[in-house]
Amino acid sequence: MKKLKFGDYCVIGHKRFGVENKWYTYKVISRDCSANYYKPVPVCRSDKTKRQPEMIDVVRVIRCGVDETKVETFRMKDVGAGSGI
Repeated sequence: MKKLKFGDYCVIGHKRFGVENKWYTYKVISRDCSANYYKPVPVCRSDKTKRQPEMIDVVRVIRCGVDETKVETFRMKDVGAGSGI
């Protein structure tokens, strides 16, 4: 996977019940960071942030065109590189 940086686009899966999951486009806000919390993928509306004892590589993103004020944190390995909008 290509190295994501500020301003890049990525795709993250969202859980849909009864049909295939859907991929949504997000914009990277912060990439070079580690944290012990993240949202699980595929994203489900009721999911809470997961916390763990060790630090992992994460990416902080905003969802394009929906709520661009809410920053969400995901594990780097759960995020797919996007080509942009």
